[in-house]
Formats: sequence, structure tokens, C-alpha cells
Amino acid sequence: MTASCKLSQVAVAAGEVLGTTEELVKNVRELSESINMSFVYEPDRRLFAIGYNVTEGRLDNASYDLLASEARFGGFVAIARETSP
Repeated sequence: MTASCKLSQVAVAAGEVLGTTEELVKNVRELSESINMSFVYEPDRRLFAIGYNVTEGRLDNASYDLLASEARFGGFVAIARETSP
């Protein structure tokens, strides 16, 4: 197989990877835009509740501080989306 033929195969494979990556980015953006975390955010405390008790219809008493990875990530997402949590 010639170098030119190999280069052509690599170009095709790279194009396929790029197409897959673009589709993944689109899906992640759609998912991100559909997430609404405001119901677990306590604005008075400026913290995220650890959970929501569906049976009782209330937030759990415990909260994440902003050093917890999940809360920190949620804050980053809100900042990136230029919205409040």
C-alpha cells in the first residue's frame, strides 16, 4: 500500500471521528440546556441541597458546600450558561 493510499485512509477515518465528535457535542449541549437545577438551589444559603424528597415535597435538610465536586460542577455549568443555578 502506498503512502498516498494510507494518507487517504487516515483522512477518511479522521473525518468519521470528527463527525462523531460533532454529534456528541450537539447531544451534550441539548442535555445541558434541558437541565434545570433551580429546584435544588437554596438562594438564601447560596448552596445546593443534597437532594429532594419527592414523597414529602421538600428539599433535604443537608446541603453541599461549594467545595463538593457535584455542586462546584453545577455552579460552573450555571456560569457557563450565563444563568443563575
